[in-house]
Amino acid sequence: GCGMQNGLEHGHHGQPEGLVPKAIAEVAHLLEDLDGEIVDRIEIEIHVSTHQRKPKALIYGFLVGKTRIDVRDPLITGRRILELASKVPPEKYTLRQVEHGGVLKLIELDEIVDLRAPGLERFRAMPRTAQDG
Repeated sequence: GCGMQNGLEHGHHGQPEGLVPKAIAEVAHLLEDLDGEIVDRIEIEIHVSTHQRKPKALIYGFLVGKTRIDVRDPLITGRRILELASKVPPEKYTLRQVEHGGVLKLIELDEIVDLRAPGLERFRAMPRTAQDG
């Protein structure tokens, strides 16, 4: 599916193996009651050039360096991003958000990132050095 069917046929296109389709279908119905169109999955770097808030999705995919991470909740802490990217313990790394045009912004461990924010493209994790404090 190309995601243009307005989500009429849920559950049998584009689902990763091993997820519980019934649960996803239920979530999809709940979300649909709230508000218009939902896509199954978005990869945030693909949407970045639109400069608009990303659409609602069941799964948000993003990159930390070359590591692809999929999450269901678009609100996520810097610490969680590092953990999901296997950069543990997170205290030993710095996380930067890469925005459209290459602007870097430092994300604190307890800072909450909204993956739907316009301009957010990907993340970069680096081992903490002495200069980073």
